[in-house]
Amino acid sequence: MKKKILLGFLLIAIVITCGIIYLNKVFLPDKIKAILISRIEGQTGQPVRIASLKFSIFKGLLINDLRVGKTEDPLLTVKQGSCVILIQPFLKKQIIIPNLHLDSAEIYLKRKADRTFNFSELFTAEKETPRKEDFHLIVSRISVKNSTVNFRDEGVSPPQLKKVANLDLGVFLSLPARIEFNFKGDLSQAAMARISGAGVYDFMAQAFRGKVNITGLAPDEHAAYYSDSGFAFPSGQADLGVEISFENNLFKCDLDLEARQLSFNKGSLSGKTNSRLLGVISYDPQQDLWGYQGNVQVEEMSISGIEYLGTLSRIKGKVLFDANSLTAERLSADCFGIPCDLGVKLENFNDPDLRIEAVSNLDLAAAKKILAENFDFNLPFNLRGKGLLMAVIKTRPLSGELPVINGTLNLISAEAEAQGGKYALQEINGPVEFSLDQLKWRDLAFIFSGLAYKSSGVLTNFASPGIQIDLSSRDLSLRGIMAVKDGKIRISSCAGNYLESEFKGEGEIDLNDPEGLIAAITAQANISLQDLKAASPDLRQRLQKINPIGKAHLDLELEGPINDFKAWQVEAGLSAVRISLYGMNAENFLLDYRQRDGIIDIPLAHFALYGGSLDLNAKMNLLSENPPYLVDANIQGVQIEKLKMDTTAKDKDISGVVRAQAKINGFWKGPASRLTGSGQIFITDGKLWQLNLFQGLGSLLFTSDFNNIVFSEAFCGYTIQDNSIYTNNLKMKSNLADLFGELKIDFDGVLDARLDVQVSDQAPLSGTFRDVTTAILGQARRFGVIKIDGTLAQPKYKFETSVMDIIQGVRDTFLNRQ
Repeated sequence: MKKKILLGFLLIAIVITCGIIYLNKVFLPDKIKAILISRIEGQTGQPVRIASLKFSIFKGLLINDLRVGKTEDPLLTVKQGSCVILIQPFLKKQIIIPNLHLDSAEIYLKRKADRTFNFSELFTAEKETPRKEDFHLIVSRISVKNSTVNFRDEGVSPPQLKKVANLDLGVFLSLPARIEFNFKGDLSQAAMARISGAGVYDFMAQAFRGKVNITGLAPDEHAAYYSDSGFAFPSGQADLGVEISFENNLFKCDLDLEARQLSFNKGSLSGKTNSRLLGVISYDPQQDLWGYQGNVQVEEMSISGIEYLGTLSRIKGKVLFDANSLTAERLSADCFGIPCDLGVKLENFNDPDLRIEAVSNLDLAAAKKILAENFDFNLPFNLRGKGLLMAVIKTRPLSGELPVINGTLNLISAEAEAQGGKYALQEINGPVEFSLDQLKWRDLAFIFSGLAYKSSGVLTNFASPGIQIDLSSRDLSLRGIMAVKDGKIRISSCAGNYLESEFKGEGEIDLNDPEGLIAAITAQANISLQDLKAASPDLRQRLQKINPIGKAHLDLELEGPINDFKAWQVEAGLSAVRISLYGMNAENFLLDYRQRDGIIDIPLAHFALYGGSLDLNAKMNLLSENPPYLVDANIQGVQIEKLKMDTTAKDKDISGVVRAQAKINGFWKGPASRLTGSGQIFITDGKLWQLNLFQGLGSLLFTSDFNNIVFSEAFCGYTIQDNSIYTNNLKMKSNLADLFGELKIDFDGVLDARLDVQVSDQAPLSGTFRDVTTAILGQARRFGVIKIDGTLAQPKYKFETSVMDIIQGVRDTFLNRQ
């Protein structure tokens, strides 16, 4: 029994061996090989070469060195393939290969200049109808391992050569209806990219659907496919997911592109991004028409090359795009290093038209630096504080045209300080509108030197600014036109009102000196002198006693640092029809004021006073630590009866004509005791007895009415020293009595006087000691000395008789009588 079994197996082995030998030597090389070549050529329309066919009991049919296509331009070459052939169908003259394995295949794909693919010929070639006695070849599945796809694209310039290595491909055939495939491999480039995909092609409908995923794609190595857009991507990587469809002669591609450190440029524009793009690309080959749309989620991006914007960095947000535009309603970015929110609209990629809307909480100190470094506009003052910036920028970056920039800066509690820190505007609040060459502001509120102001105006031409400004406060109204160039403000006109005063002027202010502002000004003003007291607290205190009243006209030429009065160079003239100083009224006032090299020189000051005049000149040395001054005054023809009307003595019966001279030396600071001087006083036809000083004196000298006694002349030379005015040669002459002696009045009004009295013969007798003495003497003589102390307001008198004169008078009287 065992021998029969062994004999059976042996016979089977012999049959199989003979069958294999027959297949390999006769059937496969001759019959099957010809059938395969014929059927593949009939299906593809391409020449086919098979080096040999063999059968392996383990692998099935082995195909060696398969080539589809022309020798010089093949579609497919396979080093070795294998498949299993179904036996039963074979006996029915059907060759069915469930799975064809191809190892180390090379697939040659080509896109021609007319943008058709070489593999499309496989499905459009005219099919050969098999003869009835021929075998039918059916391949259900093709598996490709460790293979390569070589892609040549002649539809771009220059032609591109791409390669996919380590390809594993599975193709499922349902001829002639459809073909399905999937694959994975490595896309050859400087840094290898991984590629995978799947798809299906419907032969009958000529429709294709598929998807491709590429990780680690280097866009710079595929520039030919986007070069027409003008964009370049010189560095960075991307992961690409593509879903492709082609039907009804329309190509459509859904993209999912994630960029990592991807740099880009177009013309003068450049940047880098980490972002993800979701988009749709469509292409109509008949019209050669491309379409794009989608969005980009930007994780981080920087863009430079937009004129006047510098570099936009740290850009984040969502961007929508289509074939000709790009839109982002809200992006965050840093512009010139300042965080802001952006809205972007870019149209026409070939000649971009860009619109940017920006909103930012602005640091004003940083904004000043930006204006200087990027717009060549150096603000002549320092800025501090915050502002809300809203700007619109329109530009065509590739045109070379200047951008159009408009916006508003809302200042919030800002501060502007002139260089050197001497002058500052505080609490600045309000909107400032701006463009590339203009600033406009309306009702901008601020505080200067403790006073609230409002301003409106226009500043044009940042390179060499021109300014029109209106300025107002509770007391001030000002209008000015000026220009700024080379750090200097040129004031072509300036006019306004301060309280009841009016002024206008022109000039130049130099802002380059770090020590302060240097001014050269010519001005005219009609000044209400009462307004001077409101100008500043310091000036108000100094003018309190002077109490200036009236209106004066000023002509002024001034040069020097505004904050250093001593260094001013001044030529000024002041005139007034009527003014009042210290409560005294004057008319036809003229003042010539000069200041040069620290010396104040007033060569002329003229007042028409109460029927007479006052003329004076003065000098002061400002360069001394405590400035000394000299005043030389001359009074002529002042009528006391007019003068008294502006004093507390207006109800008294006093009159006379005064002339006087005075030379006074003093110091601006320090006690009044340092004041020195000298002068003379002349009074003619003086009725002075109702003055406090003389009223008590008259009562002492005369018992009868003495108010009408007139001093025909009065004179004294005086000196000013030690906090007082002193004279030792006071002389007052009248028809009844003469007074002469010494008088001292200190600056507090304290009196110390010693007056000799000489009574004339015309003095009436009425029984007083004076009368008795006069009767004894028989003629008017010096009969006594009057001492005066107390104050000017309340003088006190003491009479001392002159004993020696009385004795001498008695003796002479008796001798004469004998």
